[in-house]
Amino acid sequence: MDDFRRMFGIFGLLILAGVLLAGCTSGSVKETGTSGTSQTDYGRTGSVSATASPSAGTTNVENGQVGTAYEISYLSSKYQVTLEKTAFESSTYGGNYLMAFFRIKNTGDRSEYFAPDVYALDASSEKYDKTYAIGLGTEYDKTLDILKKLTPGTQTSGWVAIKVPEGAKEFDVYFEYTNAILDKTPKYIKYKIG
Repeated sequence: MDDFRRMFGIFGLLILAGVLLAGCTSGSVKETGTSGTSQTDYGRTGSVSATASPSAGTTNVENGQVGTAYEISYLSSKYQVTLEKTAFESSTYGGNYLMAFFRIKNTGDRSEYFAPDVYALDASSEKYDKTYAIGLGTEYDKTLDILKKLTPGTQTSGWVAIKVPEGAKEFDVYFEYTNAILDKTPKYIKYKIG
């Protein structure tokens, strides 16, 4: 009986790994509109106007605009992704963070797990991955659930924390929505911050 449970557990892990690794092999992104105002430039609020004009069917957005909603699709899944605001914060426990607030909505017709990768690159292409941050203000308590099953029409939102060097204020933030293991050409939305 223990062998059966062990095999059943291994089989379950393989299925879960398959679900997580079932990344995109093809995809597209298009701009769908703006969300009004956004907090950018380190806490100042202003109006957002879209200047990026990706055409339907393009794979990547190189100059994503904060506050602009982008419709991404891969395989049979469709999502609307918006980077609503960004901020730079210091933790009371040490460390500096680039904070990015994303809203993700399932615009397709089926329930899907969505597991994007969010990271930043500085001017010298040094990579900074998402992490957890403690000791920030309560306004940052809502973190983005990176692996969440969304049914059609539902959405999730929250902050992503990226630990960055003190004083650094210029980054490219990538919202990568493909699986780099299965698809060697990543598909992403890139936002210039700073």
